[in-house]
Amino acid sequence: MQDRWRYIDTRIVYFPTLVESNVYDYGLFLDVFISSVYFIIAYFAIKHLSKVWIKNDKLRSTFIYGWFFRVAGALFIYLFYLLYYGGGDAINYLRDANVMATMVYEMPAHSLYYFYMSVTQKNFLDTLLELNDVYYYAKYKNSYFLTYIIDYNSEMVALFTMPFTILGAGVRYATLVIVATVSFLASWMIYITFLRQYPRYARMLSLPLLYLPSLNVWTGSPFKETYALIGVSILIYGTYRFLYLRRWFWLPMMAFGLWMAYTVKPYVALSILPWMGAWVYLTLNKRIAHPLYKYFFSPFLFLFFIGTSYYGVLSLAEGTSKYSLDNIPKQAYLVYTDLKQNYTYYQETGGSVYDIGDFEPTVSGMLSKFPIATLTAMFRPFIWEAKKPVILLAALETIMVLVMVIVNIFRYGVIGVIRKIVSDPFLIFCFGYSIFFLFMIGLTSGNFGNLVRYRVPGYIFFLAGLFVAFGKLRDEAHRHRSWQQWSRSRFGGGSARLAG
Repeated sequence: MQDRWRYIDTRIVYFPTLVESNVYDYGLFLDVFISSVYFIIAYFAIKHLSKVWIKNDKLRSTFIYGWFFRVAGALFIYLFYLLYYGGGDAINYLRDANVMATMVYEMPAHSLYYFYMSVTQKNFLDTLLELNDVYYYAKYKNSYFLTYIIDYNSEMVALFTMPFTILGAGVRYATLVIVATVSFLASWMIYITFLRQYPRYARMLSLPLLYLPSLNVWTGSPFKETYALIGVSILIYGTYRFLYLRRWFWLPMMAFGLWMAYTVKPYVALSILPWMGAWVYLTLNKRIAHPLYKYFFSPFLFLFFIGTSYYGVLSLAEGTSKYSLDNIPKQAYLVYTDLKQNYTYYQETGGSVYDIGDFEPTVSGMLSKFPIATLTAMFRPFIWEAKKPVILLAALETIMVLVMVIVNIFRYGVIGVIRKIVSDPFLIFCFGYSIFFLFMIGLTSGNFGNLVRYRVPGYIFFLAGLFVAFGKLRDEAHRHRSWQQWSRSRFGGGSARLAG
């Protein structure tokens, strides 16, 4: 422990489990009443946006029902944590956001400066020790301070939630409605990006991008996955607008989206950045047919994107020691050894752990687990591995995905699926990003509770990409059957008449 940390009151780091902040404590009845008002306001706002943005009646219904599912998922997981576990991340993030909102109300200048310095230094605790007024407030003016003050990435979730807490007057359920609404609008941006490229598959794509149960449960409440999804959606939608519509003002928004995803989940940014470059480069090659570009500019552009992606990944990795390129194998091995040594304990206490086998803490040792780790993240937990209600819901979801994949693979073949993927730059991005991301999640999660939550920001792209590939193969088979029927009726009948 650092020398200067000895002055910290334990309440600053570890809050009493039964202590609530006195600010914004309205009581259950008033909480529910105010939250109901916010829900009605949000509903009419969503309904109005659907009329302004969307002209198609079916898409308008999809928009409204998708919002309902997201809000329901947010309330479900919050109440599940509250009533089943008696606490958890969703509750703690809202508590910390309430504390931050209270600070802004009572000492706006000092609190905003504290947040700014914490973000620039990437450390909430050391910044607290440097600012006397904030430290005094943390120690004497509140029953507890910030739960995740020693974890910068986690505390940033509370900081991102703070504006929604202020907008929701500090009412926790009203804040959940607002966070779920913003999260849903982010998912809609991803859905629109897919829809504008594959309009024929609007209904199919709504399933993984809007209605997927795990998506609505784990990105409706304040979680790291929620803000990682918001950041990724801004990045992808901005890239589409810039690439296809030449909207230059989306460039700073893309940088903000990448920063948000990196701030809460660094490995999301590390996974997505190289494949974003591949998507842009391959799309430009497909759209520009001029010989001068093809033989002169394209090779230089290829080297530029390779260098930029490599430098970007290294720069992002250096910003976090835990997920640096050198430490990723060590981190994965550390998780594995912890589970291995405590496997019996986790089993006896109801933990849903899984074991992918021994491997060395090296890049080659990590890559040796690529098949089993990736398949684990894609298609597990199985139903017989579910020991908790949330895991059972995830198991039912993944078994349906597995059945869909097996049926379509037998129908169209692996080669057919790969052929459709490699012919489409956006599908290359979806599968490249999602497979690499899911491999990392399957390797480092260690238990199904973490797995089904951590995989969401990449899992939806894997499923949506599969839906598009299967849809293209279905259309191709339908066209082939139609051509065969036309040929048979046109030439087969004529041959029969000539023979007669």
